[in-house]
Amino acid sequence: MQVAAASSAPPPPAAPTATELVTRPEAGIARGKWEAPAWAFWAMLGVILVFSGGYVLRRMGFFARAKPKDSNVPPPSRGSRR
Repeated sequence: MQVAAASSAPPPPAAPTATELVTRPEAGIARGKWEAPAWAFWAMLGVILVFSGGYVLRRMGFFARAKPKDSNVPPPSRGSRR
């Protein structure tokens, strides 16, 4: 088996080069149209912590309203009704 000789065809023309410049953003998460500054994320975290802390304290009874002492209404029962 013999190898065929290289053809005498001319090499194909070079592909045209791009003339448009592309500017890419810097690396990292600082991308997007609606980017917020770093302080906004800390502020949101603070608001979430304040509201969740208030909710927990309310559920624990720290913000319970004091009942008048002259009330004759018994407290609600959480047991089963028969």
